[in-house]
Amino acid sequence: MGWSDTHRYEFCIHDRRYAPRDGIGRGTGGRIVEARGKPLCHALGASRSFDYLYDFGDQWQHLVVVEAVDLLPEGEVASAALLDGAGACPPEDVGGAAGYAALLAALADPGHPQHAEQLAWLGGAFDPHTFDREAAAAVVASLDRNPI
Repeated sequence: MGWSDTHRYEFCIHDRRYAPRDGIGRGTGGRIVEARGKPLCHALGASRSFDYLYDFGDQWQHLVVVEAVDLLPEGEVASAALLDGAGACPPEDVGGAAGYAALLAALADPGHPQHAEQLAWLGGAFDPHTFDREAAAAVVASLDRNPI
C-alpha cells in the first residue's frame, strides 16, 4: 500500500492470524502466529485469498485475492512482479476510510473550511488518482526478500 509499516497489522489465513510479536494479543480470536520469518506462500497453502488488517486504530481492512500462480520447473526460484495498479495510497494516519473520504472532500473544494489545513497536513498537493508504479514495483520486488 505504500504505508510506513509503523502500525500493527495482521494477516488472517484460514483460521490462523499472523502478526508481528508486538501485535500479538489483540484478542481477535483464532490462532495467532508470529509473522516475522514466515514466507507468505507457505502460510497461504492452497488458499487463494486472505484478509489483511493494517493499523488497528484506522482499521484498513483488505481482502487480498491471488489471481494466478505460475508454477516453475523444479529448482527455479519464483519472483514477485507488479502487473498493474491504480490510485494513490491513502496517507498514513488519515483516519481510516471515513477520514480519507473527509480528506478528499476537503481537498476537492478550495472553499472547504478544512482545505488549507489538510493541504498543510499533507505537505502539499495530493492526487488520489496518481499511481506511483516505480515505488509499488520496488515494494513488490522486495517481497522475494522479506517474508510477511
